[in-house]
Amino acid sequence: MSETRSKQLFSDRQPTIETSKLSNSKAYKNSTPQPASMIKNGRVHLWYRLLPRLWWAQMGISTIESHYLLARIAAKDDPRTSDLLDTVEDYRPGNWCFEWLRFAVGCQTKSPGMMPAMAANIASYPHLKGDHLSDRAQTLSISYYQQAISVESSVDSFERIESTWQSKKISGFLHTPPASSQVPLVIAICDVSMLFSEMYIFYRRYLASNGIAMLSIDFAGCGELRQHVWSENSSDIYQPILDKVIQNPRIDTNRIALLGVRFGAQSAIRLAQLNPQLISTVAVISPAVSDIFTDENRLPQLPQMVRDCLANRLNIDAADHQSLKLRLHSFSLKQQGLLRVGGGVEHFLCVTHRKTLLCSSDDLKLLCHSAKKADSYVFKGEDLFDILPKSFEKCGYWLQKQLSCG
Repeated sequence: MSETRSKQLFSDRQPTIETSKLSNSKAYKNSTPQPASMIKNGRVHLWYRLLPRLWWAQMGISTIESHYLLARIAAKDDPRTSDLLDTVEDYRPGNWCFEWLRFAVGCQTKSPGMMPAMAANIASYPHLKGDHLSDRAQTLSISYYQQAISVESSVDSFERIESTWQSKKISGFLHTPPASSQVPLVIAICDVSMLFSEMYIFYRRYLASNGIAMLSIDFAGCGELRQHVWSENSSDIYQPILDKVIQNPRIDTNRIALLGVRFGAQSAIRLAQLNPQLISTVAVISPAVSDIFTDENRLPQLPQMVRDCLANRLNIDAADHQSLKLRLHSFSLKQQGLLRVGGGVEHFLCVTHRKTLLCSSDDLKLLCHSAKKADSYVFKGEDLFDILPKSFEKCGYWLQKQLSCG
């Protein structure tokens, strides 16, 4: 990055709305954003953002580096919008986006590759639309990501798959491994607080070496799909991308699978149910498909950041709990009649945790009964907040088996 560009990123700027207040008009003083089920060893984490440090480590950010940056943020004695540590106002040292972007730029200067792309991704986290600092970080992350991908041996081709839905652009990113024949495809739909680039480590570890391509797509209302509003029918947004990618001569249209992460699982399962002729294999991680949308006792237990993300994708205020609750009710796939016994999915895997708020035991039963052949894995002893890397591992090996030529 040029010196001029670096100065632009870190020069003083006009005050901007701090992230935690962007989609929630209510002040949260002395709050505990992570409920008991999300807290490790009973310790209260006074952060607005959930801190998936094991997942960041998978993305290439070591725990030493993340601890150092979090310490810099926590120790800064500047005005905050609340008592939460990562709510330093304005774009300055101690502000979340500032610290992570500074780290990303330093990494790119010293050693260009995937790590600066992932650091810029975290600078944008939780990727709320309307957050101008987040938008700047996302732009930088994609630029770094494209540079890193261009030299990766596991990627034969990397292209943006574009189409339109309701006259607005939609796009996904296709990673194709080196191969002399047609390859299977996994379409990965991200969670509400993730960006498509976070799926790369899954592709590299579990798909590329087995000759499987990956199309990664942002959550509706987030990242590359920020122009769209998340809705109970958001799988419709992904339909044109599916229709476009199957035209690629490199893709074996007889071996297409879907991977849905948390809230992205609702769209993944819905998309599969509406396209049984194309998609017979689905894997989901801690799927939010029914009870989280209809059980009024579950929604208030979600961390503030997650509630804000959901409201942000819906273009409503998370402080208006009643409106948020009513709006989410229609997202239930059970209410939509799409969790029926013997549905269109041929092979199904659900990986979840017994304490998760997102997937109840009833949801798990409905999901498994809706597929012709279902597998499930429920984590019990592991900490709820640390299972994401292990969940992707379970899905990776299972998808290898389902999509193999043998």
